[in-house]
Amino acid sequence: MHLFSKLARIILSLLICITGFSVLPVQANIIDNLVVSINATKNYDSGSSVKYTISIKNNSTDHFYKNVKLNALIADITTTLDSRSEGLAFSSVLNKAGKSGENSSAGTFNTTGNLEANDIIIAPTESVKYIITAKTVNNAMGDISTDGKVSVKKLMFFPMLDIEPVITKYLQPNVSITKTVTANYTTGKNAQFTIVVENAADAGTARNYHVVDEISSIIALLDNNNVDDNSHWTEKDITDQSPIASWSIDAMIENSAESALTSTATNTDLNDVITLPPAGKITYVIDVKTKDVAIGNISNIATLLDSQKHVVKTTDTVSSKAQLVTTTKNTKQVVEKEYTSGQLITYKLKVANTQKNKFANNISLTDKLMTCPKTTQLIGNDETPFEYWYIDSINATNTDKGTDAGSEANAPKTQRTGDINFVVDLAPSSFVEYTIKAKVKDTTVGHIQDSSACGDDFNESGSGLDMPKGKIQIKKSVDQDKFTPGQDITYTIVIKNPSNGLLMNIPVVDDLAAITAEDVDSNNIYPFTKIKVETEQGTHSNADVDNQLNTNPINVKATIYPNEEVKYIVTATTRKDIVGVIKNTAVAGEGSQQGKSTVITTPRLENLNIEKHVKGANSDGWRAYGYKDDEFTYTIKVTNPSPAGFAKNVTVTDAISQIKAELLEKAGEEVPVFTSWTVSTDTDGGAKVVNAPENNKDLESVVNVPADGSVTFTVTANIDPRRKDHVIWGKFTNQAQAKLARTGEIIKTANVDVVPAEPRIRLRKLVSTETYNVDQPLDYTIDIQNYERDGYVNDGYVTDSISTLGIFDSWKIWWEVIDDDKNSSTTYRGQGTELFGFPNSEPSTKGTKDLDRARFDLAPHQTLRIHVKGVVSHNAIGKGIITNVATVDDNSGEHFDALWM
Repeated sequence: MHLFSKLARIILSLLICITGFSVLPVQANIIDNLVVSINATKNYDSGSSVKYTISIKNNSTDHFYKNVKLNALIADITTTLDSRSEGLAFSSVLNKAGKSGENSSAGTFNTTGNLEANDIIIAPTESVKYIITAKTVNNAMGDISTDGKVSVKKLMFFPMLDIEPVITKYLQPNVSITKTVTANYTTGKNAQFTIVVENAADAGTARNYHVVDEISSIIALLDNNNVDDNSHWTEKDITDQSPIASWSIDAMIENSAESALTSTATNTDLNDVITLPPAGKITYVIDVKTKDVAIGNISNIATLLDSQKHVVKTTDTVSSKAQLVTTTKNTKQVVEKEYTSGQLITYKLKVANTQKNKFANNISLTDKLMTCPKTTQLIGNDETPFEYWYIDSINATNTDKGTDAGSEANAPKTQRTGDINFVVDLAPSSFVEYTIKAKVKDTTVGHIQDSSACGDDFNESGSGLDMPKGKIQIKKSVDQDKFTPGQDITYTIVIKNPSNGLLMNIPVVDDLAAITAEDVDSNNIYPFTKIKVETEQGTHSNADVDNQLNTNPINVKATIYPNEEVKYIVTATTRKDIVGVIKNTAVAGEGSQQGKSTVITTPRLENLNIEKHVKGANSDGWRAYGYKDDEFTYTIKVTNPSPAGFAKNVTVTDAISQIKAELLEKAGEEVPVFTSWTVSTDTDGGAKVVNAPENNKDLESVVNVPADGSVTFTVTANIDPRRKDHVIWGKFTNQAQAKLARTGEIIKTANVDVVPAEPRIRLRKLVSTETYNVDQPLDYTIDIQNYERDGYVNDGYVTDSISTLGIFDSWKIWWEVIDDDKNSSTTYRGQGTELFGFPNSEPSTKGTKDLDRARFDLAPHQTLRIHVKGVVSHNAIGKGIITNVATVDDNSGEHFDALWM
């Protein structure tokens, strides 16, 4: 039987090969006359389904097979996953019976998961068939074998026999990657890379592959460092930097491909995770903006990696070439129309890139300024006209886009004696203009003009330069158009000879002695107290040929050589009382060759300040006064700090008589504080008092204050003497002011406040006896003492509820004043102490009036003693210990209690 089974399997295999089924060959397993065969899908792609067909045939002509059992544990089959680990091959398994013989039965079996069929019946010459459809997991990538998973037994007590396995091969992906780029790019503009990744239509799914393109690692030639710094020019090419300023990446997905790049990525390398089903395709468009200085080939590759990040394929290197320009437009222009020996003349050398889109890199330029042009010298020979040249300034456009004047343009102002040689970089539609200063030799006198015969890169426009006719240029200036009277002003007279002719013995006159200006008294007077004149001159010139400068400040002869100047520096000290403008004119030359220059300087406006203080004030500007203070000293100071003009006829006022304060015993009633005062003045810095103030009258004085001058008024005021019913107690305040005669402007001081000193209160309550008896007198006293401090108590309140004691039917209340040692009764300083509403001696009759917030005034260093006296009534029987509390509130917000018992 074993040989027969093997022979049957060989024959079946041959038949399958001949018929060419699209499934794996049928595996035939012969058990007696029972033949089991299995076939499966040849190849699979992850996520697709594998179909298994299992057939059991009875080859006997007369024997029934019953209770046959078939197990197909397809759901338990494992395979290699994309993580390289082993895992279940299928995510779902569906089972169904195929067509069976007429007298046969597929038995009972489950329709999902592992197939376990029982009670199978197979009639002679008939068969039963099972179709299993298994869906592979999405990350499967290994072969799938049924080895050990399919078994059958023909009778109940027979063992299960394994069916020879069939293998379904994993269908490998066939992925390609290509990359292209714009053939040429324009500096500062965009170039485009295109990457296409696709899978063949007959291939397996490429799952979790990686597409990598490191845009940030691209390096190409840059024309310079593109540092926008006009003090550090350099045209040197840079080889180790990225040519790309920014980029974006977009992915276009076809045929159910998957990409992690779901939106446009910017300025980040491409590192996409993709899945490509058969015929899946992804196209990446990388749009790069090149740097403004990019000039080299931009080359790059893209790489495809599998899920384990092993390289699958790499594209060919692709390159984009920069479009450059090699020619420029060069011009040369001389600024001056004429020259003089030894003069600096100005050339404008301009090189321009007129192309709108192309960059010009390392353009070499030469101008043979120092070797080619020749001209006549003083002795008649021909030589080059210049002694040296230097760069005065550079004007370059689009320096932030790569325009660079070249390293030779560094160190401007450096004198150079060789020809001009520049190497420049020019962004599209840009230029560099060099302003060159060339020093004409002292001996050069002829026509100066560049020639095309020099063979350099610049052709000079215009007709060249010739020496001009002689002329006088005079300019007088003053160091300040507004001056502070009393301080120096400096005049500078500059006379130039910008010609090739000598100015010999020309008169120079500035009649300083004749200058006048208005003073504070409206008189026109000489405005200076002293004058000093100094001179400067060119190498060959003389500002005072006849040495007359010391005898007459400026009325001299001067000789001025070509391209030189003479200078007169006049330092004049102004008078403090000048209020008008100072004007004068300097004259050089005579006749048709005469020049004049006039300057005017104006005195500054006043800078007036006024402040007022009271002697003894604290840091906040106010002071407190007590019963001993009779005299107050106020200081009013008017200043005019420089820079400032003369402050003329300033009216200073202070209404001393209107300073008022409240009386102690008359709430709300204000009276003048001072009965008499004196006013003294003190001046400084040239200030004057035009109208002096008077004693015992409100301050009103007119003063003149020069710059840095001051006037100080000292007001010593005496307080109205204290007396019965007239004690000055309240806060008093006032301010002073200054009025400018020129504008009527009023400047006020801050308020100067004087406030009453605070009192200090001590409260005591004493009873005449420690026990009480019915029908016997009982009296006690309340002492309110104002001690140590010098302030009055104004409108204090005392409370003592006598009626609540319940021991008196009626009582007497009166008060008296007790002086301490610091308050002699011979003065009126203690006047003002009073308990309002009660007598100041023992009354003859009794009453029932309580001390209910009884108002009182109390002078410093006095005691207000309040007497309470009554006869103990029968109501006191059984009261036991009696307690009583008196309270006092003073005008400063303090509260005091006193208790007896």
